[in-house]
Amino acid sequence: MLLKKNILFLFLLLPGIAAFSNRFPVRTLGIEAGLSNNAVTCIYQDQRGFMWFGTYDGLNRYNGYNFDVFRNRIGDTTSLLTNSVYSIDGDQLRRIWIGGQKGACLFDPSRSAFEAVYYISADQKKALPVKDNVHIVKSIGERMLIGTNHSGLLVFETGSKTGKQIPLPGSNSNRNNYDVTAIEAGAEGNVWIFIQQQGLFRYNTRTTQLSLVNDQIRQANCFKRSSTGALWVGSEKAVYRYEERNGQYSSSYLASPSKVVSISEDSKGLLWIASDGGGLLVLDSSSSQAKTFTDQDGRSPINSNAVYSIYEDKDGRKWIGTLRGGVNIIEPHVERFRQVVYTKPGQTDAADNFILSFCEDKTGNLWIGTDGAGLKYWNRKTNSFQEYRRQPSTPGAVSSNFITNIFCDENDHTWVSTWFDGVSRFNPATKQFKQYRLFNDKTGENENNVWFLYQDKQKTLWASATNDGSLYSYDPAKDQFVLFDDAI
Repeated sequence: MLLKKNILFLFLLLPGIAAFSNRFPVRTLGIEAGLSNNAVTCIYQDQRGFMWFGTYDGLNRYNGYNFDVFRNRIGDTTSLLTNSVYSIDGDQLRRIWIGGQKGACLFDPSRSAFEAVYYISADQKKALPVKDNVHIVKSIGERMLIGTNHSGLLVFETGSKTGKQIPLPGSNSNRNNYDVTAIEAGAEGNVWIFIQQQGLFRYNTRTTQLSLVNDQIRQANCFKRSSTGALWVGSEKAVYRYEERNGQYSSSYLASPSKVVSISEDSKGLLWIASDGGGLLVLDSSSSQAKTFTDQDGRSPINSNAVYSIYEDKDGRKWIGTLRGGVNIIEPHVERFRQVVYTKPGQTDAADNFILSFCEDKTGNLWIGTDGAGLKYWNRKTNSFQEYRRQPSTPGAVSSNFITNIFCDENDHTWVSTWFDGVSRFNPATKQFKQYRLFNDKTGENENNVWFLYQDKQKTLWASATNDGSLYSYDPAKDQFVLFDDAI
């Protein structure tokens, strides 16, 4: 290969889960790292892998290196609605919904802009902006549900920015004025709703009606329905387990009273409990009492006892939002990385592990591009590899063994740029590659050495040729790459 390149080794996060000890590394992110405020109330990971943090002073997006901070700007309707953020969730259109002190809005990543959301009042039958205090925004199936302080439950159907207010059952004059603090998906199209001073309700998505289920407990802050089907309820002093089959609450799972703000279940079925004053607690559903998350010396590795949010990301990492200590991150392993080496029985080829590029697909597996040994597809669960090499006599083979860049599109097609032979696209349905030439109609020649692929916000795919090469864009109507500007 003509270009000089340092040998790259591919290091990947180990799969697994954390236990109750700080032999698993705990690190922090605070204002010194660029976080807008150390009071972190809510956490969310979007479909692109970015981490979002709601604080008392703005919304933060974290890419693993830097923070982008979003705040309200007076007079700018495309800015964040409120700087005090209480809840974040994403919908099926990849929009981010934000609820806070002065209402709710959504963030459209394609425009990098915020938009207001509205609801149809049950009585007035007209669209009103959501400006009430919002405790929770929750994506359930194709719907987005919002729990407010005075306007009750608001339900938004797929793609809509205008929701519907759901009144309480009965003819009470205050049936539209109630306080929803918790929302959680149930079974068979039902949704659990907690209404302050009234109790546990069920929302039927088919009939769009609320019904009272249990009023034994009339104050709660959060819900979590576990993988076993049990509903865990956090209140100002306790954590209860509600059993739907008998309609009864258990006694508290806390050793001492503590305000419970959030409950989360991890990939191993452990419940993580965020409390204001009691710190971070962990509960095995088979145990009778939650235990404080401590290190081997019996001390909490979390830098604040006021914990407000817990989120497990796609790699098993726990992100802990605290009221004064910013974000604490519990790594899932003692060793954060290991080396992965590709080997073939009876064969040795140094180029097999000379990595130029890689890309994670929607299943979490990796496409790996090498400098002379073709393309590899690594199944992380089975630790097995599928190899694709240039075979001139075989139709549908990858066009080159030098893979400079890889991009996985929304249609599950994998695009690879190559040295010597343009661009190839892998179709998972046919298991074959299609080759694309980058023809420069100004010089009358193909530009075969392609170094980079990039898709912009408008979903245009770009390819950059190197060695004084040009810039090309993919035209899906013509199914070809076209020269963008020969002056570039």
